[in-house]
Amino acid sequence: SLEDQVTKLTKLVDGLSNKIHGLLKNEERLEKEIEGLKKVQELQKRSLSKILTNQKEKLEESMVEQEKKNEQEKKLEELEKTVAKLEESKANLPTIVNQIQQRVESIDLKVEEVRTRSDQSILDSLLNSSRLGEDRVPQQILGSVF
Repeated sequence: SLEDQVTKLTKLVDGLSNKIHGLLKNEERLEKEIEGLKKVQELQKRSLSKILTNQKEKLEESMVEQEKKNEQEKKLEELEKTVAKLEESKANLPTIVNQIQQRVESIDLKVEEVRTRSDQSILDSLLNSSRLGEDRVPQQILGSVF
């Protein structure tokens, strides 16, 4: 009968209406979930960005520290080489001092020899002038004596 068919169609329309209503509610719920997930994703991006920035800064600091350490090691090596050279020089000091003392003694002997010759030359000049009967001592001789 027609009423039965209308009842069936009404029930069918009501069922479809309920399903559509349920689907719309699901869609709203899914949209809210998507918005929440987008927010979570954005927070994760920010957090990851901060973590990466911190790690980058730490890496840069570490590299600077490593450079300083390398420079200090180079300076230390240079100092060790200098100390080794100084120790070697220190070991050679007695020989060097001995050589200098020998040179000084040699120079002293030469100076004494020159003085002796100079004194002898002055005396010889005085003797010669007195033999020749000169009354005056040459100025050159007086200047070196006095």
